[in-house]
Amino acid sequence: AAKLFVERRPEMFAQGYEGEPPQMCYTSRALIGQLVQDARDYYEGEKTAEELGIFWRPALPNPFPVEPMDNSSFCKCDGCRKWLAVERTPGTNVFSTGQYSDYFFNFINEVQKGLAQTHPDESIVTLAYASHAMMPARLKLDPRVAVQFCFAMNRTPWSREGYESEVRLLEDWGSEDVGRPLYLWLYYTFPVETANNGKYHCFPGFFAHTIGEQFGLFRAYGYRGMFHCGYGQEVESYVTFKLMDDPDAEVDDLLRDYFVGLYGPAAKPMRELYEAIEQAYCDPANYPKEGLSGAELAWGHLGTEERMARFAGLLEDAKALAATDAQERRIALFELGVWSYMTVGRQQYLKRTTAPIPAVAAPRVLGVSGDPDRLDWSQAAELPGSWFERGGDKPSVRQLGGRIAHDGTHLYLELTDACDPSKLEASAMVFPFDDWELFVAGQRALPYRQYAVGPTGLTVALSHGEVNFRRNVPLEDHGIQARSDTAAAGRWTTRLSIPLASVVAGGVAPGEKLYLNILRVSSPAVNGTGGLGLDTWVSHCTVHEVDRLGEVSLAP
Repeated sequence: AAKLFVERRPEMFAQGYEGEPPQMCYTSRALIGQLVQDARDYYEGEKTAEELGIFWRPALPNPFPVEPMDNSSFCKCDGCRKWLAVERTPGTNVFSTGQYSDYFFNFINEVQKGLAQTHPDESIVTLAYASHAMMPARLKLDPRVAVQFCFAMNRTPWSREGYESEVRLLEDWGSEDVGRPLYLWLYYTFPVETANNGKYHCFPGFFAHTIGEQFGLFRAYGYRGMFHCGYGQEVESYVTFKLMDDPDAEVDDLLRDYFVGLYGPAAKPMRELYEAIEQAYCDPANYPKEGLSGAELAWGHLGTEERMARFAGLLEDAKALAATDAQERRIALFELGVWSYMTVGRQQYLKRTTAPIPAVAAPRVLGVSGDPDRLDWSQAAELPGSWFERGGDKPSVRQLGGRIAHDGTHLYLELTDACDPSKLEASAMVFPFDDWELFVAGQRALPYRQYAVGPTGLTVALSHGEVNFRRNVPLEDHGIQARSDTAAAGRWTTRLSIPLASVVAGGVAPGEKLYLNILRVSSPAVNGTGGLGLDTWVSHCTVHEVDRLGEVSLAP
């Protein structure tokens, strides 16, 4: 998109951040004017979506799209701040809020108003998503604006607070009664996407009956269409396609047609197998209150030994009942595509439960006073063992290392990456890369704290589960000192000082233990893979997995 920029216009970009701005300034009159002109060019055929830098290249009669970057690092200028002060969160453990609805939809109104001056019959489309999923409170969104509601938790019916909150938001938009065109963004990509990123096998997210309930809502509230962010699996695809044609169809009738049509006399055990997996996945009672994730959730709580034995028995019953070669092959396809994935996932989980967890004794040093530059790092203990790719058990190909110590008041860490520092990317809010991320707890469970530091030394501290199981709560007064050295050729060195009194909730004292994993999240330029890189100190333990944190003993 760089070729689209012909001059420097800093007034259009978010203020108050280091490096590349993470967002635009959504009160900037210059930005509003530019978007209005872009929309006019689009509708007049002067420029294509590709020429305007719209990556998915919509074409007429699709409306002109306007949406911010996928983060909440909004502009800090005075004009924007007055829109950002209102707390609008519909619950404790929810993804979709109205924190920035007033702010962003005010911007949308301004763009729509400008477009209407020359094109009164044309409109723009935007998302109701994440921090602007709720309807605005301080203004009315122009009824000409089409809204695509992002039902981010549509495939997590087991997470009742978050799921029910999003259903209410979906209903709110549908009850507006202003003739607004409404559409949907659905997330069939989960839980597979999360599992692929974490290099584990998820428990299948079967949810056919929930799909039926959702389509009833979509029709009742006048949603006209949907975009599927990711897709699958086979039963979900069949049911969804059928309901897109006829939203009043009964899911049980569709399932009968599907299983009888594919499996004939083996339909009964195959459907029982599907619905048993569906029930295990969708039932909130199967999910621990402390909010586990990853392989521990998938195979420690959902795909348990008892359930897997029952599933295997149903599959064998189906094999015995198949009457034709075609039916046998279809069962074999399920076994290959679903059941083998599940059994491998269970095997990997059992391997995970017996894999060694590193432990290190952090020596006590003197005369440092919280300043990591004053520490003689040769006195610190080296973090033992290998580092691992993406939280699995394959040793990392990258040269990573660390040392640890304490002085009775602070924990000290030195982290090294043998990379080309000139390729490091400093994100405005540290995430997503390049950074070091520490997950620290007083036990191998909630609550825990997350610390992230980037190449400039910019640091973010978050708490997870300390109050009402809330996640991603910013810690402003964390007291961390970070020193980032990118001057040496072929090496990035980061040194940290973290107060023992606040490294975990309630603090930790000399002679006690804390639990830790360290992740190196690398940019495509650094890791050379073309995507986000992730390496961990602890095997089988990735982002937000705290049941396998390494043990750190603080010397008395």
